[in-house]
Amino acid sequence: MYKITDEKYRLPYIEALAGMGVMDTGTTEPMKIRGVDSVTGERGQYVVKYIKSSRMSVKSSCRELLGAWMARELEIFVIEPVIINITREFTETLLGEKGYHSALKSVGLNFGSVYEAGYMEIVKGSFKLQDQLLEQAKMIFMFDMFVANADRGAGKPNVITNSDIFGFDHELAFHLLIY
Repeated sequence: MYKITDEKYRLPYIEALAGMGVMDTGTTEPMKIRGVDSVTGERGQYVVKYIKSSRMSVKSSCRELLGAWMARELEIFVIEPVIINITREFTETLLGEKGYHSALKSVGLNFGSVYEAGYMEIVKGSFKLQDQLLEQAKMIFMFDMFVANADRGAGKPNVITNSDIFGFDHELAFHLLIY
């Protein structure tokens, strides 16, 4: 997990290739996509939050990125942020699918993240956290208090787990702090 202050850090710039469907949860209707890193040529799966979808904007996209960067600097596990370029050609592949209109209105640069396969969302009351995961959860909670993230709570934890807990969803962070 690179920090923004690491010499080797580079914010990945992803060209969207194909849509894989809108995610089941999320007010912003995030979409899983296939894409290619424009610098390395590496292909992967990503989640894009279209800049013109519900609750998203240039400001909320910046809050997403800033929240992820700050958390990484504090060694809090968050999903790796990326910038995803949405082209008209890409939107044409979504014609008739859920998410098409948001994609079409969002041609250009959008906030996204690396898709973490094999992880599951933590559901309220689903299981007890082991000590290591509990410490990570506490760090995510304290970070959210620090950045005034109103979009994480008992009913909507916005974390995924496998052997670690990764936080995501910072578009409402700093909301009370930025005027």
